[in-house]
Amino acid sequence: MSAAGRLLFGEALRPGAGVPDASALALRLNVSYRTLVRRCEEARLPTPATLIAWSRILTAGYVARIAACTNESLARQLGYVSSRALRAILQRYAGVSLSSLREPDTFPRLYRAFITMLRELEN
Repeated sequence: MSAAGRLLFGEALRPGAGVPDASALALRLNVSYRTLVRRCEEARLPTPATLIAWSRILTAGYVARIAACTNESLARQLGYVSSRALRAILQRYAGVSLSSLREPDTFPRLYRAFITMLRELEN
């Protein structure tokens, strides 16, 4: 991943950043939304919305295993209005259920799926 790609991804994953959407990420990076989209393309990253979704999915996969929290609480911590919204994103992007997040092998599978997606974008 290029230096620009690492910066964009790092900013999307920054702990406590509370990135609600791609527009907020662009604002935090002090660029327009269109510039953010272009920079993601140049860095061979997914769209900003997909990047943010995956950052939340990976965070959910990690937090669900180490924290004793309800699905609703986890969803709210990640910026979703309900566990239903988190469940939909998990299914859409990663093909996993919300209940499976607490299983030992889920986070490694999520991580591999994300890396595979990034590699496919490089080609």
